[in-house]
Amino acid sequence: MEAAVKEKGADVIGRYFCKGQVALLFSHGHPDSADIDAARKFAREMGGSSPG
Repeated sequence: MEAAVKEKGADVIGRYFCKGQVALLFSHGHPDSADIDAARKFAREMGGSSPG
C-alpha cells in the first residue's frame, strides 16, 4: 500500500502492521478486538499528524 500512496504523490507519515487472515498459520484469531483497538488508536494519531 505504501508504494501506491507514494505513486499518487502523497507522503507516508506512519506505518501500522496487524496480523490478519493472509498468513493463516501464524495469525489464527486475528485481527482480534485488541488489534482493532490498536488500529483505531493509530488512525487517530495519524489524523493529527503532518509530514515533516
